[in-house]
Amino acid sequence: MKLKKSEKFKTLRLLICAISFGIAAFGCAKSRDFSDVDDLLMATNIIGGTEANKSFQQKLGIVALSIETTRGTEICAGSLISRRIVLTAAHCVADGATPVGRIFALFTHDVAEVRDAGINSDLVRRVIYKEVHRDFLQPGSRSTAADIALLLLESDAPESTRTTVLSTSAKLTVAGQKRVMQVGYGRTIEDRTIRDSNIGRLRYVNGIEILRQSSDGSELLLKEDEKGSCTGDSGGPAFYREPRTGNYVQIALNSRGTTNESCIREGIYTNTIAFLPWIQEKSADLNAYAESQQTNSLPDTTLAE
Repeated sequence: MKLKKSEKFKTLRLLICAISFGIAAFGCAKSRDFSDVDDLLMATNIIGGTEANKSFQQKLGIVALSIETTRGTEICAGSLISRRIVLTAAHCVADGATPVGRIFALFTHDVAEVRDAGINSDLVRRVIYKEVHRDFLQPGSRSTAADIALLLLESDAPESTRTTVLSTSAKLTVAGQKRVMQVGYGRTIEDRTIRDSNIGRLRYVNGIEILRQSSDGSELLLKEDEKGSCTGDSGGPAFYREPRTGNYVQIALNSRGTTNESCIREGIYTNTIAFLPWIQEKSADLNAYAESQQTNSLPDTTLAE
């Protein structure tokens, strides 16, 4: 049996109009809906986590995504899987209201670090192409599976940020005694009526248990007992620490919650191990395309096959 569909993607537009990114502040207006998702809002969010420093962000290859839409500027998270490619959730960038040239990757542990310089900061890269999985929200479909996308940057990421290591071991997806670390830039308290001064700062939480995976292996259900990802954390990676080496490898990315109270129950993550062949194929295509074309000849795209 497949995991229960979400009533709400785990996203929340940052309530941080005081922190501007270049031209616009992070939007606080109502967002659009998907077919089976009410009030879909983008951002990242870690409840009960620990604030991360610059070294943490750089070593694990974590990226904040500033996404300018017709509704305002929103934010998601992602991971740098090669020098010019970021892995994130499809629902962050698939909307037609999201022009590809107005998505920016922020290589920082604190969004305020690039506030003044904006898009001219050395820590910012513009996205010039987005590749969304073809099975994500097909016309007429209510499925939220295949919530995965790749973003091509206009130039290499800063040398200070390492690339994220993607796990290739299917054994890591087996439920029971497997725990992961979640990361995000958003709210640290669930009550959205309270101003949260920690928004935009990278945080992490350890010890989140993998309960089970979907029947086709494409998604993982994570147990979140009042800590971990909440109404947010879209596209943010889930890391597993290998016992033998102590290294962190990404095994999933945040997609959505299971209920409106997803902060205190469970979260659904896209299993990146299951999508590894797609990631490898499309990454090769993007790298080859970037090498053979001038940046200004790259077409705007929405849903690429």
